[in-house]
Amino acid sequence: MAPPDSSKAGAEADRAPQAGAEIRQFPTAGDRTKMTERIEEPGPTDSASESRESAVTLAVLIAFLVVLVGGGVWLMSTLRDISRMQDCAMQGRRNCAPIEVPARER
Repeated sequence: MAPPDSSKAGAEADRAPQAGAEIRQFPTAGDRTKMTERIEEPGPTDSASESRESAVTLAVLIAFLVVLVGGGVWLMSTLRDISRMQDCAMQGRRNCAPIEVPARER
């Protein structure tokens, strides 16, 4: 196998771009710094909208937690009542679930 011809590789690298070819210019370190400075600077309306979004997010989170805690309390209460009924039935009692009958008017 013949070694690669270094004169061909050098000639291709030195060749000028063809007419109509796109030439890319990459940003320099100074350009990158300017771009990040522009992006990171908050405007006066940004802080107001961010605080509004934060307040809405906080309200939604609090509402979710209230519903979650309320559901947990309801579930525990229901499970406690069912447990009491099962304990009563396992003891062989017949009047575990009181039936409320409206009083008759005569």
